[in-house]
Amino acid sequence: MNRNLDILKVISNNIMPDIGKILIAEPLLDDLYFGRSVVFLIDEVDDSFMGLVLNNISDILLKDVIHGFDNSELPLFVGGPVNPDVLYYIHTNETVTGAEKIAENIYYGGD
Repeated sequence: MNRNLDILKVISNNIMPDIGKILIAEPLLDDLYFGRSVVFLIDEVDDSFMGLVLNNISDILLKDVIHGFDNSELPLFVGGPVNPDVLYYIHTNETVTGAEKIAENIYYGGD
C-alpha cells in the first residue's frame, strides 16, 4: 500500500513577523489559547509582538460589556491569557481619535 503522508508535513517559511501580518498556528499545536489560532499582529515592542486572535469567538456580545452599543449583535473574541479584562479592537474607521493604522484601511484602538 502506497500512502501519501505529505498531509502531515508542516511547512514553514522565512517570512519574518511584522505589524499587519497574520500568523497561523501550526496544525498540531496543542495549546489552550493558541492552538488552531489565526493571529493578526498589531504592535511590536523590543522584538516582541502583540496580536489579536481572529478566530476564537465567545458567547459574549459587545452590547453586554459596553454601554451605548445596545443594538449591537457584534460578538467578542477571546485572545489569550494576557490582559483578559481589557477590550482590544480593530476597525476600518480612520476618523476614530487615537486609532493607530496597522495596514491599509485597518486601525487599532482609539477613543
